[in-house]
Amino acid sequence: MKVRPDTLPQILADLMERDARIAGNQNELARRTGVAQPNIRRLLNGESQQPRDSTLAPLADFFGVSLAQLRGHEPLSWVEGVREDALMLCDEDQALLRVYRRMSPSLRRVVLQLLDEIARQANQERDGPPPAS
Repeated sequence: MKVRPDTLPQILADLMERDARIAGNQNELARRTGVAQPNIRRLLNGESQQPRDSTLAPLADFFGVSLAQLRGHEPLSWVEGVREDALMLCDEDQALLRVYRRMSPSLRRVVLQLLDEIARQANQERDGPPPAS
């Protein structure tokens, strides 16, 4: 699937602007991800029409989004626009949040249903069975 010319550049620019660790700086993003700065510039300028997954994967990992989200094939949820490190979460919670953010919406629904069921069972074990009606 070919990327619309303006989608990836807009998404990448927005992610760069929102991330306090790099503050929109291409050189800092290159340093932190290992993606060469000229490649980042070409992505931002829309010069790279079909970038390789191997180029985009370090960027997606850095920003905590999926490749599909970075390419504009899946929406970014800006409810999740707050970086996990800004939430003062422990490392384990940050890792879980990064994995969750990379999931498709349908998989997220399944995960939430499973978590609801686990929480229900844990509450039932803690509180005992519900009173008989």
